[in-house]
Amino acid sequence: MATTFFRKDGWVKTVIGPAVAGAQVYVCAPQPANVSALPPSPLANIFSDVNGLVPITQPIITDGFGHYDYYAEAGLYTEVIGAAGIVQQVYPDQNLGLGNAGPDNPYTAGSNITIVGHVISATIPPVPGVELQTNSVDNTLQTKLNLKNGTGISLTADGAGGVTFSNSSPSTFGPNSRTAVPDWTTILAFFEIPSLAMGNFQATFLGGGSTVVLVPPTSTTSLYARYTSGNTSGFLGAVVGGSKKLELQVLKTLQQNVFIFSKTSLRFWIGLTEDVSPGSGNLKSNNPNEIVVGFRYVAGTDTTWKAYCSTSNVLFTVADTGVTPDITGAKHVYEQRTAQGVPGTVLFLIDGVQVASISTNVPPASTPLTPIVYSESLGSVSGDFGWNLSYAEIFQ
Repeated sequence: MATTFFRKDGWVKTVIGPAVAGAQVYVCAPQPANVSALPPSPLANIFSDVNGLVPITQPIITDGFGHYDYYAEAGLYTEVIGAAGIVQQVYPDQNLGLGNAGPDNPYTAGSNITIVGHVISATIPPVPGVELQTNSVDNTLQTKLNLKNGTGISLTADGAGGVTFSNSSPSTFGPNSRTAVPDWTTILAFFEIPSLAMGNFQATFLGGGSTVVLVPPTSTTSLYARYTSGNTSGFLGAVVGGSKKLELQVLKTLQQNVFIFSKTSLRFWIGLTEDVSPGSGNLKSNNPNEIVVGFRYVAGTDTTWKAYCSTSNVLFTVADTGVTPDITGAKHVYEQRTAQGVPGTVLFLIDGVQVASISTNVPPASTPLTPIVYSESLGSVSGDFGWNLSYAEIFQ
């Protein structure tokens, strides 16, 4: 829209009436202006023609009749009259093209709103167009988006612009993972890998004279099985998979929920091993002569959980996690994780936080392993720990 310029005429006179020729007239905007000295500031853009093409360099010098004139956009201006380089008079709130606008007028121009004379105009910016996309690609038809029911998904419109998505056939786990409600005699857990025909794991509590008690869930702890050993020396008990089916080359993560009630004179292993019969004694060592990937705690040797990888009793790597075993019986998640295509590095996490990483003496990627939670007495003590889940995911 073309800018409209308005004309202002004025006369400078003495207090007794005669015109003052050669007076200096300054026009300032926006207000308030700094008028303590000449030239004042900020100076407004003023012109000598109605089209605003010929700017005036201030000050304006009055003619022999004391007259001056200029063109400017609609607004409120401050006029400053000077003579001999001294401020003589200051006239703020000079209304140019605003009709009755002034210091007492409640109406002021704002964003996209202009006031010209007695006319208030509003410019409404265009509303951005709606862009319909699917998977970040523009839909061919941009005038309609028709949401439809899908397999296991139902949609319900509320008539007020809302659409509710409902899962009519929920699945707790992905297509290549499976857990089941345990019967607490033999506990079905872990997962299946159809492409490798490895089947399901069957996890079992082992240990002579052991007692397994089902601990009901609370508001903060899920259901779990608590194992108390009748033995007070040697191997106390373990939760172990019935066969070796996990390979580091396909393993994405193994997570085991474990509850520990004591660490005095005890040795713990939590992770993966090639030993499906831990009572045979292979794990009765700080550095077993077998493949192990997991967490180790040995009373009297370790003060914190150690991340551990080995292929024999001489080829092993131990990394400190800095995490002290919690013996309050609270649940903690002990996890081993690998990156797809990089089975030579194992990450160790506790409760979802990485605490160690090992890249040396990592077992061969294709070696079958089984999950284990193992406890052993190093003195005259009995074992006491709980467990409720060993969960694994594989790379697709």
